[in-house]
Amino acid sequence: MKKSCLIILLGFFLSACGSADLDDRYFSGESESWTGEILLVLEPTTEPTYEDAHLELTYQGEGAEPETIEVRTIKQYNIPDTYGDVSPNDDGVFYKRFGNYGLEGAYANGGNFGLTITWHEEEETMYFEEELK
Repeated sequence: MKKSCLIILLGFFLSACGSADLDDRYFSGESESWTGEILLVLEPTTEPTYEDAHLELTYQGEGAEPETIEVRTIKQYNIPDTYGDVSPNDDGVFYKRFGNYGLEGAYANGGNFGLTITWHEEEETMYFEEELK
């Protein structure tokens, strides 16, 4: 009986410790023409942990809202380059999902991460920092 209780308590303790490291993280960034938010969800379904990043960009610039934009990650730390054309949804929000791009690793190493946005022959870079929610 003691052995069963000890195993149950140990399992509970280990699961509680592991989940503390896997809290969702929120990041925000701003450039002259754009604001952005990233919800970073860490899922312990695989080893290493799977990372799912949901990016939302909102155009704040002057002139007509672009029909599509190109979003490119900035090569830093272990973040691989990625490109993608993104169109706005009905609310005017440009949404892109990244999977396992090393954002958590860059943050853990004391770095921030950035994106370059290209539209209408213009280009801006936006860096993201963690927002505590």
